[in-house]
This record gives sequence, C-alpha cells and structure tokens, in this order.
Amino acid sequence: MDGEVDWYVSNKRTGDPVVAGGNVFHYEYPVGDSEETPRLVCRDASDGDVTWTQPMEAGGTPVVADGFVVAAGRSGIVAFRTSDGVEQWRHEFDTRTARASTVIDGTVIVSTQILRQNNRKADVRAYQVADGTRRWKRSSPKWQATVAASDDTIFSLSAEFQVGTVLTARDLADGSELWAVEFDDNGIPEGPVVSGDTVYVAPDDEGVFALDTTSGDQRWHYGAKTSNIVGIAASDESAYLYDSGRLRVWDSNSGTERWSVSIGDEQHVSVPSTGVGSETIYLGTGGIPADFLALSRSDGSERWRSHFPEVTIADYVTSGLEGQPAVVDGAVYANAADGLYAFGQAQ
Repeated sequence: MDGEVDWYVSNKRTGDPVVAGGNVFHYEYPVGDSEETPRLVCRDASDGDVTWTQPMEAGGTPVVADGFVVAAGRSGIVAFRTSDGVEQWRHEFDTRTARASTVIDGTVIVSTQILRQNNRKADVRAYQVADGTRRWKRSSPKWQATVAASDDTIFSLSAEFQVGTVLTARDLADGSELWAVEFDDNGIPEGPVVSGDTVYVAPDDEGVFALDTTSGDQRWHYGAKTSNIVGIAASDESAYLYDSGRLRVWDSNSGTERWSVSIGDEQHVSVPSTGVGSETIYLGTGGIPADFLALSRSDGSERWRSHFPEVTIADYVTSGLEGQPAVVDGAVYANAADGLYAFGQAQ
C-alpha cells in the first residue's frame, strides 16, 4: 500500500469513524454558514456512499453492537438499527450532555454530566443495547469520564481541570467499584486504553502509567514529563505514546522502550491520535499542510505518507488529522480537517 485514497468525503467536518459490518458510522457537522444540521451518517465502507442519515447533535464517537448503532449527545442517547437507521429506543437527559464511550457484552456504557462550571454531577451509566433498559448508574468522582472496557470490567477516567484525575475500575454487572487510582495532574489526561491485562493512562505532564486491570497496581511507568496533548495506543505486545512530534514504543509487559522516532516539528503537532494495524502504525504530523503517515510496527520506518490539504474554516486555516484513525478489514479511515478519508489495503 502506498497511501492511495480509496474514497474521500470533502468539505465535511466529521467525527471519528467507526467501522462495522461493511459500514462506516460517523458524526457530521455543518461547515461555515451551512444551514445543515448535525447528523449521524452511515456510509458503505467500500465506496463511501451514504446509506442513511439521522439528525443527531452528538459528541465523541458512536458505538456499534448487535445490529445497533448507539449515539449520544445533548439530546440524550439514541439507538438506531444499523441496516436502515430506524430508531429503536431513546433516553432524553434534559440538561445533561452524554457520550457513548464503549460497548461490551451487549451493554453500552455512557458518561454524562451537566454543563456548568461547578458541580457537574457527572456519572457513568450502563444500558442494554437490545432495548435500552438501564442496568445501573454510578457517580463519577470528577467531571465527565472517558471509558474503556475489557472482559467484565469498565474503566472510567474522570478528570477536573487543575484539580486532578481518577481512574476507576467497575464491575460490568452492577457498576460497583473494584478499585480506584488517583493522579496528581492538571486534569487533562489521555486514556484509558486497555489491551490484555493492562490499562494505560497518560495524565497531564506525568508520562504514561501501565496498570494491572485486576488490581490497579502499577506495572510500569514512563516518567518523563509529557505535554498536555498526547496520544496513546496499545496492542498485545506494545504500548505507544505520541507526544510533541515523537512516537515512542514500549514492551507492554516490561515497559522497556523498543524504539522511538521523530515525526516532525514538535511545535506543530496535529491531534496525536494513533491507529494500530497488524503491521503498521498510522498517525498524523503537524504543520500546514499536514501529512498522514504509515510506519512499520517493528522499527518505526516510514512505509508511506499522504498529504492533507489546508482548509479555511471560519477564517481559520488548518490541516491534518482530527481524531483516531480506524483500522478495520483491510483499510484505514481517517477524520481530517478537510473531510473523511478511506485508504485501502491497511495492514
């Protein structure tokens, strides 16, 4: 693969793509003075053609399971049938904003909060994907959480700006707390990311922590000072940190650094999200215009790069990756400032 674009949706502001069942699901937002409304879009993964759309003012990323795509935002949480976009169930949250974070074992995990400066009354909720029945609700220690899941455990990372961060492990069955770890950072963390028996968190300016999923005990810690905008990813054998224009890779068991490579100007790094394929790592550079890179997982050598054009949005010139690439079924899908890309033959 040489970075050839299979298809491209131009002049659209999109959310991170999710790929399932031969379809790409993503949010789409109005550009400039457009009178279009925000919506959830389902596209054919092979050619990018629109299969169906539904109006939805949502945030984060939709989640897909068991023939449903679940979206959440200011209007609450809604489940649509993946085949035709027909609504199946809905919960309104009034003053709350919601984010569907992950789905596991027929259960979608949603984080919510009230948008206000002080006590936001943030929580994490679990719903059955099939019919929307709420299984449980638990308060978050800080503000709205980001969530990951593995086996029968939910990992919730809740932070408050300039106060700190808490990672909480909860039982999928009833939401009861299994363990919690506090981080004394500035409340701008990245994560959690789960792979195997390890959960990874990158607190603001505190490096990367690898914790045992069962106990919360620290397995290893990369202690160098990091910026407040980093990207982390993990596979079975490796953990990845993209920070200030450099990608670092560690052995997931020991924390021993395997290699690192400079990506570009550390002062102009785009959103540092990283997609991991079976043989290749995908990430974006900074600068205007910016690039999309494919690097070898074994040593970080460059396999190919593709150029993202610059685009002007509300008199602001920007370029580059804007979220997490999705690597699925022989292709990689990337949300960029100028639109949504599909690159073929990902590895």
